[in-house]
Amino acid sequence: MTQATKSLEDVADLGPQMIYSFDLQGVCTLSVGPGLAGMGLKPGQLVGQNLFDLYTEPDIAATLRRALTGESFTIRNNVDGLDLRTTFEPVHGSDGAFEGVVAVCTDLTDYERAREDLTRFKALADDSPNLISIMDDRGQLSYVNPRLAELLNLTSSTVWATAEALVGENQAEELHARVRSGERWSGDLVLHLPTGEMVVRGQLFPLHDAIGDRQLGTGWIAQDITELRAANTDLKQFRALVDASSDFIAIAGLDGSVRYVNPAGRSMVGTSADADVSTTTISDYLTPDGIERSQQVEQPAVMKDGRWHGESTLRCADGSAVPVEISSFVVPDPDTGEPSALATVQRDISARLAAAKTQKEFVALVAHELRTPLTSVKGYIEIACESLEHPVPAGPAQLAAQLKVATRNIVRMEKLVEQILSVAGENRHRDDRRRRSDLVTLVTEAVESARPGVEAKGLEFTLTTCEPLHLTLDEAFVEVVDNLVSNAAKYTPSGGRVDVALSREGHDAVLVVADTGAGIAPSERELIFEKFVRGDLVARQTIPGLGLGLFITREIVQSHGGRISVGDRPGGGTRFEVRLPLTPAPAPQCGAPDQPT
Repeated sequence: MTQATKSLEDVADLGPQMIYSFDLQGVCTLSVGPGLAGMGLKPGQLVGQNLFDLYTEPDIAATLRRALTGESFTIRNNVDGLDLRTTFEPVHGSDGAFEGVVAVCTDLTDYERAREDLTRFKALADDSPNLISIMDDRGQLSYVNPRLAELLNLTSSTVWATAEALVGENQAEELHARVRSGERWSGDLVLHLPTGEMVVRGQLFPLHDAIGDRQLGTGWIAQDITELRAANTDLKQFRALVDASSDFIAIAGLDGSVRYVNPAGRSMVGTSADADVSTTTISDYLTPDGIERSQQVEQPAVMKDGRWHGESTLRCADGSAVPVEISSFVVPDPDTGEPSALATVQRDISARLAAAKTQKEFVALVAHELRTPLTSVKGYIEIACESLEHPVPAGPAQLAAQLKVATRNIVRMEKLVEQILSVAGENRHRDDRRRRSDLVTLVTEAVESARPGVEAKGLEFTLTTCEPLHLTLDEAFVEVVDNLVSNAAKYTPSGGRVDVALSREGHDAVLVVADTGAGIAPSERELIFEKFVRGDLVARQTIPGLGLGLFITREIVQSHGGRISVGDRPGGGTRFEVRLPLTPAPAPQCGAPDQPT
């Protein structure tokens, strides 16, 4: 076998070739092969031409002269942009005389490009976190990337045996059948590894040559989706939990655009199940007071502290309002940790507020009655029970349920009255330890107790006091301060103020609670000034805007020998004034105790 023949076999698959020969003068005697087309030549076109005349470049001419010395060698050079590999062999006649040279030239241009592409592919695949492998057309592994290699101990003889152990016999047979038929396959697989199960999403596909008429093997690429699958499962469970919740649950962007509202939330505000909530904003679900509270209190607190808890009101499609308890918080981006959304969980507290109002009024009435002869306790209980009644349902089942609830309420009230009466009876035989003598201390404690609720509404709250004011006060007087402050906060919009001042004027202690609310409407002025100040408890039924708490406040003040008045605050708002007669300070106890005899 000549060197030229061996060279031809070595490079036959690397690119198109041409074979040419020339005599001792450099005249071409043969030119054939598909490689000629790449140089713009036809077969036989060079025959009869002197190669030294055609290729005058110094390097090419030097190579031709070297070949004519009878040396066998291979050289690689670039001609007209083509990467050529040429092997030169001397040609001898039958008598052994040196007659010329034969050359086998291979165009490696496309091969080199392919090799560069292959190098880039291998570098990419080696660094990939995915699972990548290639099998040749005989079913032997020709490449396995490091990520797959560290998981599996694959060899060419155990490819399908390993696949069977990893995914099961039936699944492995399906994959093998696809490979044999040259079909594509894609889907999810559960790999049973020694370290546990791994879920992958992959593709199995045939590899073809550049022309596409010959299958070169099969490629496999898969992505580990174990954590993604687990996250999707958790997400589905969370979504099911949120969808089943009876609370209003929503997610919005940082710009206030709503992304999601759960079914119960839609039902609560009267939004249809198929409505596109992405066209709405946070403000679309709030009353005017709720919008103001959200913008001035809730959203700043959430962005500053990451969460906020409080109360507000939702606006329904029919214009009604739903009082709600709110827990709002920031949703961080899972990758950067930066705020990416706002979430809120809001619970309807209408029933709770109604029950609390009823209970507060009931307890206030009974507590007030305990400061007077206990002749009307039964009547107050009947009034409180009536306030819990609802329209009687038509059906017998609904009626039975209603009666059951009413019975439980009455039982709770009876127990409550028993406890109050018991405490009252004990107090009548107890000393005056619950009596207070310093009005300043009592008012200060009451104001500090009420402060968080007032400031949570976005109001400024101030207290001004003087020197100690000695009075004999029941601790129930705390309720006076609480009721007056609560009333002021109720009718004062966010951004306003509530001022409490305690001073001495002559022989009176003067407590003033003033707010910057809307003040007293002219239409209500006569009723409030006349009936509230001097009227009885029944008068509250005819005075809009005055609740039971203020009438109980009046009764407590009067039971301490004081008087209460209500009027306009200079500059706008309402001003309540309580005057109590001062008593002398208790005389100090002098002298030493008697000595035993």
